Amino acid sequence: MLLLLAAVLQIAARAALAVASLSRVISVATRLSGMIRRRRVDAVTLQWALGATSLRTGGTCLTQALAARVIMGSTQSTPTLVIGVRRPMNPALSADCTPRQVPSTRLPEFHAWANVDGVCVPRASDPSTFVPLMVWN
Repeated sequence: MLLLLAAVLQIAARAALAVASLSRVISVATRLSGMIRRRRVDAVTLQWALGATSLRTGGTCLTQALAARVIMGSTQSTPTLVIGVRRPMNPALSADCTPRQVPSTRLPEFHAWANVDGVCVPRASDPSTFVPLMVWN
């Protein structure tokens, strides 16, 4: 049942983001989380379910984070939703041949995640490397 719910919520989030603003979608997701009644799900199981279904539904980190907010918000406190940015780094060698990271000329990378009981959903990237741009509690 969790897999089906994760898939449906990601498809719905993707469709909603195509026609409405992000703040409106988050508002609807927060209200929707109060309507869904389900038993408690641990964050690691939720990571797995959202990751498995996103491969088949074309989900993104943002759709997974929105789905996590709805699912976890229905069983406990609402997770924090974060959108962050980081500048890509390229590996390089310094003058003394020690490895180091240098800023890249590529475009910045963006990532969205929901902080669920101290676990970040989705787990595609390390959120500590991103600077939060927007945070919704």
